Amino acid sequence: MNKLFTDDWLSRHVFALTSGENAVYWRYQSTKTATHTAVFLHGMKGNHAGLSGLAWEYAQLHPDAHIVLVDLPGFGGAQPFHSTKDLLGAYSRFLGELLDHL
Repeated sequence: MNKLFTDDWLSRHVFALTSGENAVYWRYQSTKTATHTAVFLHGMKGNHAGLSGLAWEYAQLHPDAHIVLVDLPGFGGAQPFHSTKDLLGAYSRFLGELLDHL
């Protein structure tokens, strides 16, 4: 099976944000001790699946990496923000909280 186009090498995780939304991310943890974390963010019309091939290639080149693919709120398996008054600020807070969690 070609892992470039599947999610079977990733595990799904949900993290509750202080704003009430849930952050959805997919993780690959190497069997080696991770020396760094690589976070992959998709564009405004995608989800984590669009980056799985790139992330898989990265994992092959960096077997000591902790790989995280994020579904931004409103995309993939993630619910949208409750309020869209300050969307840029909401995405900034979302990413800050998620990175702190990771």
